[in-house]
Amino acid sequence: MVHVSKNKVSPQITAQIYDQLASLFLANTRKSDFSKTLFEILTPTERLMLAKRVGIMSMLTYGSSIRTISSTLKVSTATVFKLSEQLNHEKFVHVSNIFKRKKYRESFLGMLENIVTVGGIAPNPQKRLREQMQRSADAFRSGGK
Repeated sequence: MVHVSKNKVSPQITAQIYDQLASLFLANTRKSDFSKTLFEILTPTERLMLAKRVGIMSMLTYGSSIRTISSTLKVSTATVFKLSEQLNHEKFVHVSNIFKRKKYRESFLGMLENIVTVGGIAPNPQKRLREQMQRSADAFRSGGK
């Protein structure tokens, strides 16, 4: 679990820190550089939590069920439901728009296929899950749900 200090930072300093973080990410013009930056500044737990959160939002955007997401990414249904509610209340408008772009959809599809076929986050997927993920993959390719 990620631990955050209970000591509050002033809003001005918080804004400066966020600005520095944004500048750091914007300085990475290549995907490999961005990955290196993430690996250097985040712990393995933080990286996994962030990756799962993005995976949940992406799968929700493409219409995967809460149970499918939960079993695929090994997260609780409560976690998926919470993000689903936030997505429904348009908390992730910008991120959702990125997920809907064809280029992203294709890369996400490749990641999902790796999870299902290679094992990835969900080792040894069952036949039913593979079939369901294949149906989802077909829907992603067509741009639908």
